[in-house]
Amino acid sequence: MRKALISISLALLGLFPVSAQSFSKILFNGKKEYAATEQALFINKKGKLDKIADFGSPANDAIIQDNLLWTATERGIITYSLADGKAVSQLLSDLDVTSLTKDSNGKIWASTKFSGIYKQSEKNDFTQVLSAGAGYVVCATPDGLVNAGTNLGLYSIRPDNTFIRYAEEAHSGYGLPDNYVEKLFSDHQSNLWIIMPDNIAFRKSGQMMGEMPSFAFVGSKENEIYNILNTGRSAFLFITREGVLLFPEASLAHEHQGGEVFNQENSPAFRLSADKLGTPKGERTASILNGAIHKNKLYLFNGTSLWAVNIPEIPKSGKLSGK
Repeated sequence: MRKALISISLALLGLFPVSAQSFSKILFNGKKEYAATEQALFINKKGKLDKIADFGSPANDAIIQDNLLWTATERGIITYSLADGKAVSQLLSDLDVTSLTKDSNGKIWASTKFSGIYKQSEKNDFTQVLSAGAGYVVCATPDGLVNAGTNLGLYSIRPDNTFIRYAEEAHSGYGLPDNYVEKLFSDHQSNLWIIMPDNIAFRKSGQMMGEMPSFAFVGSKENEIYNILNTGRSAFLFITREGVLLFPEASLAHEHQGGEVFNQENSPAFRLSADKLGTPKGERTASILNGAIHKNKLYLFNGTSLWAVNIPEIPKSGKLSGK
C-alpha cells in the first residue's frame, strides 16, 4: 500500500515541471520601480537596488495592488507593505498558489496547484471560478479575458465566468499541440503566447478560434523562455536563458508547427548584444532574467541591477537599430 501511495505522489509531482530559473519580475507603482525575486523585493534608487522586504515563504509570482505587494507562495498569498516591507496578511493559506494576475477591472486572480483558479471578490476574499486540473499559470489580457494554463489545456475565462477550452483533443478551431500549458505571456494588444513542454503557440488578439502559429522551440530545444514582450513596433522580445532575441511580428505569418522561432543559420530573429541592451559594465556576462516595457522604455533585470534602455527596432534595412 505504501508503494502505491509513493507512486501516486510522484505522479502528482510530475505534473509540475522544475524550472531552471528562479522567479523574478519587474514591477512598477507610480514612479517607483521594483524587482521581485523568489526571496525578496528590491526598489530601484538611481540605479542601485535596495532590499525592502524579505519573504517569509519563497515567491512563485508577485503583483502590486493598493500599495501592497501580493506574492504567490506554497502557503497561499502573502502580502507585504511597500512602505516598510512588513508582512500584512495571508490569504488562501491552505493552498499552494502558483501564479497571480490582475484582470481589466483590477481584480486579482490566482492559480493553485490542485485546487483550481480563484478570483478576488472583495479585498481579502477569493472565490473559486474554475476547478479544472492542476493550475500552472493565470494571465489576464486587456480585452477582459483571464487565461489559465493547466494540465488539461488552456482556459480563456470571460467576465461572466464562462470559458473556452483549448486542448489537444479539442474540436476544430480550439486545438493546441499539447494539453500541458506551463507559461502564458500577454501584451497591451491582448495577444497571447502559450508555452508548452515541446511547443510554443501564438494567439492573436481577437482570434478566439482557428489555427494558431506554433513553434518547436526558441534558440535551442534546451532553452527556457523567461518572458515575451511586445515592443509596439512590429516586433516581440524574447527574454530567454540563451539571451534576448528580437523577433519580427511579420515572421509569425510564415511559421508553422514544428518550426523554430530562432535558428542560428537562417534566423528571422536578432540576438541582442550586451551593448544593445545597455548592460552595466562589469555585468556583461550576467544573464538577463526578466524584462518589462514601461513608458516607452525597455527595463531589464539581471539579478544585480535594474536599468532602462531605448526599445530596439528592426528597420526596413534589416539591420538592428536601438533608437
